[in-house]
Amino acid sequence: MLQSPKRAIGLSAALLTLTACGANDELSSYLTSIETATAQVSLNDIYNDQWSEFAVVCPYTPSDYAKAELDVGDTPWPDKWPDEQTNFLLLKSDTGEYKWVRYRRSNLDFCSEPRIDFTLFPTAATLEFTANDGWILESVHP
Repeated sequence: MLQSPKRAIGLSAALLTLTACGANDELSSYLTSIETATAQVSLNDIYNDQWSEFAVVCPYTPSDYAKAELDVGDTPWPDKWPDEQTNFLLLKSDTGEYKWVRYRRSNLDFCSEPRIDFTLFPTAATLEFTANDGWILESVHP
């Protein structure tokens, strides 16, 4: 399990975007285009400089705990929390904007073992994925 210091998120005028399904999301599209069984990805490469930090939110993470740990205050929260078949990628910008992207775990799973720390990581971090019917996040290297 990776150890990273938690970062407080300063909220000014937070804006939230919720993507209903990650099937057409840039990360999902990128991974689908890869023809190898492993991938190393930086979200900066996928989303350019639009987002500065990210967190993965798994179905077993209680909503109240997630709010407190990510220090998002009154930021709009997804109406539907992930069930056992889904997980979220939370993207945060330097200007306090947020984007929630929901993925089916059968396509892109952030929540397999080993579990990734529940914290904000810089989007410059390297994410390592393996393909096994869908893509599985194996590790994050800040």
